[in-house]
Amino acid sequence: MKKNASGNISLYLRFKLKEKKEWITEDGLFPKIVNIMLEQDIVPLHYYSLEDDRLVPINQKEIIENYIITEEGQTRSLELYREQSDQPFDDGMEFSKSSLYGGEFVLCLFLNSFDTETNISKLQKFIWNTIDVMKNDCYLEGGEIQVMSPHIDYLEPRPMRNFGVFVKKAIINIFDHAYFEAFPDKLAGIKKYQVDELIQALETKDHPYQVEKREDRFTMVTWSDTLQIDQLSDILSKREDFFYENVSLPLDLYFNEEGDKKIMNIHDMDLLPEEYFFTYTHRNYKAAFKAYAGPSDTEVDEDSAEQLKKFDKSMELEDGRKINQILLIVTSRKLALSLEEHAKSLGVSKLLYVDNDKNLWDIYPKGNWKIKS
Repeated sequence: MKKNASGNISLYLRFKLKEKKEWITEDGLFPKIVNIMLEQDIVPLHYYSLEDDRLVPINQKEIIENYIITEEGQTRSLELYREQSDQPFDDGMEFSKSSLYGGEFVLCLFLNSFDTETNISKLQKFIWNTIDVMKNDCYLEGGEIQVMSPHIDYLEPRPMRNFGVFVKKAIINIFDHAYFEAFPDKLAGIKKYQVDELIQALETKDHPYQVEKREDRFTMVTWSDTLQIDQLSDILSKREDFFYENVSLPLDLYFNEEGDKKIMNIHDMDLLPEEYFFTYTHRNYKAAFKAYAGPSDTEVDEDSAEQLKKFDKSMELEDGRKINQILLIVTSRKLALSLEEHAKSLGVSKLLYVDNDKNLWDIYPKGNWKIKS
């Protein structure tokens, strides 16, 4: 059995009951969910016995009889795990339901030690089998399989955008169009028209992706035909490009359309006493911030330039905080760009600009970007 490079798989299926009903009874939905968990062929699962302090094989009847329903409003969950002598909680599956959200529940599968035999087709089969059991009672709010690994690395577009339930590094997405029709504005971070944009692009443009539709209701998009970690960087990078080119994804909370990143708000900074040349510090930065507005758009004035040249990287404030870099705060993006060359020649590490809401923006945020930072 060939082991994959280090990484982990997470599968999430989020369901919403079509109508309130008793779901814990012998003929209710919960026994069907237990069956799904026990009969899948991806990982053998066990129930954790508090009495024995170990994982034990358990059948459907025992799980249902031992299932504890907490008070109204609390999350109800069931967890099953792979039994291994060295790492007993390595892999597992979890079902959780919260009455706080009108009959919503989540089925999760976690694989931290998957191998090349845990293939895409097995995961697809599990999703379709689960949907077949649930579809009459539930809507599927969203579902995806995501692979996470420190070995997955690629250049990203900027500005960053919010993928919502499309999920940034998903290798499979599953959509229930009946849910979008019933709740067009309630999907987390994504609206119905964005799903429609994606489906239209998949139907009209050339691409290598597998698209499977069932019952004129469900669409599964498989973005990768492999779980080999060393191949996923390129695959996920191209998937991200496909979304940027074809779907109206909203901006990430910390970015603007220019690709600048919001760093902090001036109100969160510490104002230095007037005797200091610098204006602010911040508890999370070993930096001195100078609010600057000079007569020239291209050069720092002589007095300020002399002060900047005198900066000592071993500088300490009265409270003992060390300061090892200077950041200049200017009044506009245009000014940050035009002053950059001269300011950096004086030892300034970075120029930030402030907006009307007193947010500070970095034109060249750190990151692994496709455009130059």
